[in-house]
Amino acid sequence: MIFGRHINKYYIKYLWLFIIGILSLLAVDYLQLKIPEFLGIITDGLARDPDTGIIAMGKEDLAQKILEILGIVGLIFITRFLWRVTLSANGPRIEADLRSKMFAHSMTLSQDYYSKHKTGDIMAIYTNDLDIIKQSISMGTLMFFDTIFLGVLTAVKMFMLNYQMALFVVLPLIVMGGFGILIGRVMQKRAAARQAAFADLSDFTVENITGLGVIKAFVKEQNEIIHFAKKNKDNYDKNMSFAKASASIRIIINLFINFILIGVFAYGAYLVFDQKTLTTGQLITFISLFGHLIWPIMGMSMFINMHAQAKASLQRVNGLLDYKPDIVDREDVVEVEKLSGEIEVTNLSFKYPGLEENVIEDVSFKIKAGESVGILGKTGSGKTTLIDTLMRIYNVEDGMIKYDGIDINKIPLKVLRDNTAIVPQDNFLFYDTVYENIAFGTKREVTNHEVMEVAKLADLDSNIEEFQNGYETMIGERGSTISGGQKQRVSIARALIKEAPILILDDSVSAVDTDTEDKIIRNLKTTRKGKTTILIAHRVSTVRKLDRILLIDEGKVIGFGTHEELLDNPLYSNLVRLQSLEEEIEGGGQ
Repeated sequence: MIFGRHINKYYIKYLWLFIIGILSLLAVDYLQLKIPEFLGIITDGLARDPDTGIIAMGKEDLAQKILEILGIVGLIFITRFLWRVTLSANGPRIEADLRSKMFAHSMTLSQDYYSKHKTGDIMAIYTNDLDIIKQSISMGTLMFFDTIFLGVLTAVKMFMLNYQMALFVVLPLIVMGGFGILIGRVMQKRAAARQAAFADLSDFTVENITGLGVIKAFVKEQNEIIHFAKKNKDNYDKNMSFAKASASIRIIINLFINFILIGVFAYGAYLVFDQKTLTTGQLITFISLFGHLIWPIMGMSMFINMHAQAKASLQRVNGLLDYKPDIVDREDVVEVEKLSGEIEVTNLSFKYPGLEENVIEDVSFKIKAGESVGILGKTGSGKTTLIDTLMRIYNVEDGMIKYDGIDINKIPLKVLRDNTAIVPQDNFLFYDTVYENIAFGTKREVTNHEVMEVAKLADLDSNIEEFQNGYETMIGERGSTISGGQKQRVSIARALIKEAPILILDDSVSAVDTDTEDKIIRNLKTTRKGKTTILIAHRVSTVRKLDRILLIDEGKVIGFGTHEELLDNPLYSNLVRLQSLEEEIEGGGQ
């Protein structure tokens, strides 16, 4: 049982199930404590009177008591079933709700969060931590109420039966309870360390499986196996530390209970045979009640361990849910639904969080609606960073970027993203069919004809026809089963089907040959007339036929104009000369 601001509302949501489950649990506890009373009555009833030798309880009375016990057992069965289908099922219910909340929140988080938290660590929160919280809600609730109610009710009955023996039992247990609270704090620290080690191991595993091709290419399998063994050993050590502490607590409690039980037998026998203040049946009842008191004691130690783990897990879940996205709509957003595609950048400077120097500095240019513009520059010149700011992946100061004359910070994020389609550098594809990966680009229902048309525009249709299952061919995780050029073209088709006023292609034809590149660019020029298209490239040949070219070097705009106009620019003309020379050399080699 665990409480926190992100989880409390689910207790209210399923309150009626908790009430039914807890009442059923209390009924089970009450009913099962009736059985020791009957056992004591039957034991005394079947004993012969020392003077007359007569057995006090007749056959009919014995049969009646047995029937009553059977009736109680039947009621216990029903009420136990009720708490199992209510309390036990509440854990998975709340786990599912909490996971949905976490995923929805994860979708709102900015790039800043994912740059600070590794994938494996996040996955550990979604799996291991949520499972621990689920157990705490299901079994933890049971243990909490069961140990308290059953423990108190049992103790009351024991005091009513013989207060001296009850004191002999209860006082040591109170001391042990205080000891358990202190132990719980130690267990929480060990639980947190264990979960952190698991997260580290998960992240290492995910990263290595994702980058397995690179590992094999550099023959680093043995190195990674050694590193994994170290991570695995650390995870093992943390788990063993927790398990040893948990086992030690249980052993100590068991020894404690056994010593108390021996004392109960000895003192009880003294009261029965020497003092004559206790009957044999009452001693049987007391010992049976003590047996029912063992579970609350053990249950409380288990609850302490479980609660310690759950608190550590909830802190990690809270860390995710409490993380505030820094890219959000401001209060002064304007009401706009459609963008024409005009983009104006004025004195834009930007540096990534944590860096001291600007990546792009004092950048200014204006793209007219419907223009096709290439952004050209060397690797690391700031091209992708510029696109990130245009997409508002990162925040910029007011007035630096405007769409249709509206400050980017005043445009609702949904509107900005709805009106922009992008083909990112990494060309991420989902583990799904070719068809579904292309159709993912739009929210509306699309036809087979539309998907095939954009595939043709991306010069992908002939490749798809060669696939064994055509458009229903499954693409491996991150597009691992198709070539780099095919991945780029699937990404282009996915962006084209959105039919957005603004299309951004970030180095998206670098993995295709020049003929395919020319065909794709011709198709873009034809089909996107009247719509803004921005194409980032390293090669002059990729952008020379576009309306204008933005030349960037070391984060600054060096030139902006047509291919012919930029030939007067020394940097651009040098790029043209060098790349022309490369093409001649490649042509001569063929």
